[in-house]
Order: sequence, then structure tokens, then C-alpha cells
Amino acid sequence: MSLGDKVKALKELKTKKAELRRQLSELENKINHIEWNIMEDMDAQEVNSLKTSVGTVTKKETIYYNVEDKGILFHWAYQNQMPEIFQSRITSKVVEEFIKQEGKLPDGVTTYTKSTLSFRKS
Repeated sequence: MSLGDKVKALKELKTKKAELRRQLSELENKINHIEWNIMEDMDAQEVNSLKTSVGTVTKKETIYYNVEDKGILFHWAYQNQMPEIFQSRITSKVVEEFIKQEGKLPDGVTTYTKSTLSFRKS
């Protein structure tokens, strides 16, 4: 297979992938709409589980936490000796700015390189 043929095959696969993503997005929207309607009906009936001939649906509520003020949370974590409250992720833009200013990586940070191939339609 020539390089030109490979690029053509890549274009065809990416086009197909884009169409499948569009279809998946439409399907997810329909699912979300029906799930919302089912939950509204369950709330109206004051039930958390409903058994039907095709299956059982169960409504579950999960609490998620949101940081409202980073400064206050950092102070709290320091005062309570709980650094584990934070996830171990860093912001690339902040690291890149530090490297520009200091000429080195922050302590405790390493790098890795991931190669990708981009494709543009012609």
C-alpha cells in the first residue's frame, strides 16, 4: 500500500469515525431525555426503583464535590495535614510558564513525549 493510499484510507476512516460520533451523540441525547423523563415519573410516584416487563430501573443519587475557593481549601488542607484531598494532576500551561521563567522543570515533575498524527481534509 503506497503512502498516498494510506493517507486516503486514513481520511476515509476519520470521516467514518466523525459520522459515528455524530450518531453516538444523537443517541446519547435521546437516552438522556428518556432517562430524565423516567426519573421525573419516578419522583412523581415517589419510588426509587421500578420493575417492568423489560427490566428494572433504579434511581441513584450521588453527591459530587466542587471547589468553591481554592485558597480556602489549600489553607484547610495545610492546617488539617490532608494533602491527599487533591488529585495528582498538573496544569501544563503553568508548568510551561515556569519553565520559560526558570529554565527548568519544577521539582517532582518529569516529562514524556506522545507522538500523534494529524489529518486535514483537502
